[in-house]
Amino acid sequence: MKKLSLRKKKGTAKKQRVRRPAPRWLKAIGRVLGIIFRPLRPLGRYFAGAWYELRQVSWPSRKSTTKLTIAVIIFTAVMTVFIVTLDFGFEQLVKRILL
Repeated sequence: MKKLSLRKKKGTAKKQRVRRPAPRWLKAIGRVLGIIFRPLRPLGRYFAGAWYELRQVSWPSRKSTTKLTIAVIIFTAVMTVFIVTLDFGFEQLVKRILL
C-alpha cells in the first residue's frame, strides 16, 4: 500500500509576482485626473444605465411600427380639426358678444 504524502513537491508552488509601488509622478497624475473627471462619473453611470436598459427593450416589428405611426398621424389630424373648430367657434362667439 502507498503512503500518502502531505508534503508539496518541489517546484510546484506558484511564484508570486512582486508588485512595486507606482512612482510619485504617476500617482500625482492619477490624482489630478481623478479630480478633473470626478464630476463626469454620474453622467457616465447614467449613460451606462441607459444603454443597459435599451438592450433589454423588445422593439416592435416594422409592420407594427408602421401601423402605430399611421394611427398617431390620424389621431393628430382629428385633434387638430377639433381644436381649430373649437377655436373658430369661440372666436365667433366672443365677436358677437363683445361687438
